[in-house]
Amino acid sequence: MNGIYRGKGGALFSEKGTIGVLFENIRNEIKNKVTRYPIEKLLQVDESECVTYLIEKYSLRTPEIYESRATQKEPIEHYSNGILTDREFVFVVPYTGDTELFQYQAASPLPTIPAVLTEQFIELHFLIKGESEHDFKQLPKVYESALKHLNESLEWTRKVVDKFNADLESFVRPIIVRRKRAYEKTLAAAEATGVTIQRRQSLPAPYEALIAPKKKEIKPPLRRANGGKRWIITEKGYESILDIIRSMSMLMEKSPKTFAKLNEEEIRDHFLMLLNIYFEGQVTGETFNGGGKTDILIRVQDMNVFIAECKFWRGRKEFLKAIDQLFTYVMWRDAKTAILIFHKRGNFTRVKDKIQNEMLSHPYFVKERQLSDSALAENETVSSYILYHPEDKQQEVIVTSMSFNVIGPAKDKS
Repeated sequence: MNGIYRGKGGALFSEKGTIGVLFENIRNEIKNKVTRYPIEKLLQVDESECVTYLIEKYSLRTPEIYESRATQKEPIEHYSNGILTDREFVFVVPYTGDTELFQYQAASPLPTIPAVLTEQFIELHFLIKGESEHDFKQLPKVYESALKHLNESLEWTRKVVDKFNADLESFVRPIIVRRKRAYEKTLAAAEATGVTIQRRQSLPAPYEALIAPKKKEIKPPLRRANGGKRWIITEKGYESILDIIRSMSMLMEKSPKTFAKLNEEEIRDHFLMLLNIYFEGQVTGETFNGGGKTDILIRVQDMNVFIAECKFWRGRKEFLKAIDQLFTYVMWRDAKTAILIFHKRGNFTRVKDKIQNEMLSHPYFVKERQLSDSALAENETVSSYILYHPEDKQQEVIVTSMSFNVIGPAKDKS
């Protein structure tokens, strides 16, 4: 369009070539990982667990943009020798998903989208030359057109990524099977000599444990934020924590009378002990954070990666207070939280419905969040939501509610 030019940054969906390049790189990395993994361990672990781990690790998540939450930076005027040359308009659109998918082309090239890509936002830049009134009037249309092209590219990306994810199991399992079978033949040839084989007593360290994907994924990646470095837990790691908490519910169901006698703090301590098995002492309770003491806090190098609050169900008003209390603990950097609700007697189904209704109607509510972990997604007592931070609407906070039915003599006040 006359007078409107591409601003800062390069084109999206083309920087690193076609998306097939990314898929091939991932497949090669999987092959190398299985090849390098100690065969002694590979023969000992469950094959399905290995497959599940690799699928979880290498599955891709297509980005999703939030147009309704877009903001605009204050326009910038550019001068040369005292003469106004152009004006720069920058629209900031938040997104979630795998950033690298913005760098690969999944369909026929679309018109260039003037964008700068950051970890959580897409910045759309437009320049208007001089005093062009015509281009001023066209700016909204140009912005909408850029969003349209962006969504079209993401839709094409989503289709091929979904197929790639669906085909991972049929790709991964044969690689593991071939590695095992090849070694078995090698070992059989060695044994056929009749000479005793000296088994290796120890293995070089460190090795990534294929049999413990959840514990591996819990360790958050180190990322840059605000010019520094901080620990941010991955979504897979976050759901791994939730799955550990979920496993406690099975113990509760097996020993309901034992847990029914406990108060909130005593039940919380059971969760702390279980989580510390995975985090080796990094999980604390009743820890000062933000505006008070939170029930469960996981820290990595003095930085918070997970916060949870534990409460008995005492009606909707108390539940809403618990959510508000959780946000008093959540500082701006905290993004992944949970609220654990313990219910004693009464109509547990009604309580679950009330929790769902209160979350959907909460003033900070943005949308429901789809859980990737099948054990969590299929659990009717676990629901995940995205809320905005009360002090910054651009900062998303994940809140997952987990309900536990604890049978006991306490009176139901719902």
